[in-house]
Amino acid sequence: MNWNKLLLLLLSFASLAILKGQKQEFVKSNLLRVPKETNFGKVKFGETKRITIKVKNISKHTIALEHFTNNCTCVNVVYLNQKGIKAGEEDSIVIQYKPLRQGYIEENLLLYIKGVDTPLFCKLKGRVVRKIFVK
Repeated sequence: MNWNKLLLLLLSFASLAILKGQKQEFVKSNLLRVPKETNFGKVKFGETKRITIKVKNISKHTIALEHFTNNCTCVNVVYLNQKGIKAGEEDSIVIQYKPLRQGYIEENLLLYIKGVDTPLFCKLKGRVVRKIFVK
């Protein structure tokens, strides 16, 4: 094996290791750690897909999520915590997506923290595919 082939082989293994080790990116906030992007993957047209995202309170005080908004009626958020998230604790937010059309999903979810004017953004991505009927 010549040195060029060996170097190419080593570089390809190194790049695979880097890709495997990539971490999820989070919104920059000193209060709450929220994923920057959430991917629904493939969603069949006419069906509802649910995913759960984890948020973590990284402040020193209890934080209450007041409400959520988005730019589409196809997104529904289920969040039942009325007590707030204590310092250092995590909580779950369920996001439901029911497609209105086929194609790529690119929606924005805004999370509002009680007492904070600026919302946190989470981008929702995915792809709506045609539902296939089998006889």
